[in-house]
Amino acid sequence: MHGEMSSIGDRIKRARKASGLSLRELGEQIGISHTAVSKYENGLITPSSTMLIKLARALGVRVEYFLRPAAYELSNIEYRKMQGLSKSELGAIEFDVMKQIERLFELESLLPSLQSKFQKMKLNSSVNATSYDDMEMIADEVRSDWGLGLGSISNLVEVIIEQGIRVIFTTVPIPARFDGLSAMVGETHLIVVSKNITGDRHRFAIAHELGHIVLAGQSISPDLDMERACNRF
Repeated sequence: MHGEMSSIGDRIKRARKASGLSLRELGEQIGISHTAVSKYENGLITPSSTMLIKLARALGVRVEYFLRPAAYELSNIEYRKMQGLSKSELGAIEFDVMKQIERLFELESLLPSLQSKFQKMKLNSSVNATSYDDMEMIADEVRSDWGLGLGSISNLVEVIIEQGIRVIFTTVPIPARFDGLSAMVGETHLIVVSKNITGDRHRFAIAHELGHIVLAGQSISPDLDMERACNRF
């Protein structure tokens, strides 16, 4: 039972932070003290069904959100510092991504044929990158490993998904300066791209985040700026 309470508490905390509310502000909205909200979040007490409904309304989620198994965790988050996201904005993106990835993983677990289409990312590049020009060599090796040839790629998202990398599109209302980020969920690589961008900028964002994933496993000179390197990938 305590595990279930902790799971509900974790989800309340995630949703509250994504909404930009303090413990006190959330408490005021649902008619309880900030101390009680804290106890919910820390799994010390479990909210009643009536309180879950109030929490869901205040936080803009469905009640079922609180009742799912323990949430996944995002790790190795990489996003362009120049995007200037605040902690609350990044939290809102993470919250949206986790809701989507949970639904995706749940669907995959129900459809083994869907899950079997994914493979582990193939990458045999061994370039010791000491210049930005080396990024293009690494990109060429990735093309070779993935059997893409040197021509244009008609559907980059489809190619990436076939390599076992999940791609999530977020519509969180955040500043236009946000394009995307890369992260991991367990052992699964993840690329997140804003659905508010289109055309060349959209394609560039996906390729840039793929660069973060690929270059993380390469020997890169500390003299190279990783963001610039990913731009050249």
